[in-house]
Amino acid sequence: MYVLSRGRSVPHLVSAEPLRRFLLHADDEQDMVDMVENEGSGDVHERDLLRRGSLIRPPFCPITLKCTREVAGFNKLSEALKRLDFKSGIRDIRRFNYISRLMELLIVQNLTNLSGCAQRVLLNMLEEVTHHVAVSQTNIHILQKLVEDLRKTLYEYYCWGRPIGSTALWSQHWQTIDRIAQAANAIQIQPPDEDLIPKFGDLPPECVREILLRLACHKDLENAGRACDTMGSLVEEQRMWEPLCHFHFSPQQIAFAMKQLKIEDPKQCDWKILYHKLKRYH
Repeated sequence: MYVLSRGRSVPHLVSAEPLRRFLLHADDEQDMVDMVENEGSGDVHERDLLRRGSLIRPPFCPITLKCTREVAGFNKLSEALKRLDFKSGIRDIRRFNYISRLMELLIVQNLTNLSGCAQRVLLNMLEEVTHHVAVSQTNIHILQKLVEDLRKTLYEYYCWGRPIGSTALWSQHWQTIDRIAQAANAIQIQPPDEDLIPKFGDLPPECVREILLRLACHKDLENAGRACDTMGSLVEEQRMWEPLCHFHFSPQQIAFAMKQLKIEDPKQCDWKILYHKLKRYH
């Protein structure tokens, strides 16, 4: 297991077994030091790192599968979100899409079934998303969709003019939602500096094509095609849609759809039409 030490760009290799037991049982850093020393590790540098607190403990959430007389545990969503540090993970570009997708599922499908504490944590995460979008000037469409889904879900589950639950708690929730909505509406994407060179439009078509080939959603591809004439012509190329078909659908699904369209030679296939047909089927 690799653990990054503070102030260093190279990860240090730490014995996986004592660290694994630490994540399951240890309560503080001293427990981790004791476990490694009891293992008889001869790595003096490793023990020094543990004593100085230079090793970062990755977030974890213990799951209690069965309660006994000695162990009484409760697996709460709010506790899992806090322990796994989802709020700080929003600022990580590698975790942003995953966390925003999780928030979308919780808002659309489970919002009214969540506890008051879990709802508060979810709204705090949405507030953090708003702040991150305002600072980074990216993913504003994801924020707008989350806010729209939140309002739509709340209005669908109104009972006697308000959501079911504590009036005081929902009053706090509405204050948070209003703050999020105001902050989201105030976000303005600043255009790049006119003196900035090179601009995206100055790139050769070969570079733009390579960028477009890395888009995994057909909506992003189509929206990119509307941005400028260069990308519009590239989006119409068959080589843009063929990788998209193979990425989202299995060879069996593609073969079945080609059979339905009576296409015998893949070279004569219109991959854009085939993609949308596959999307309707699956």
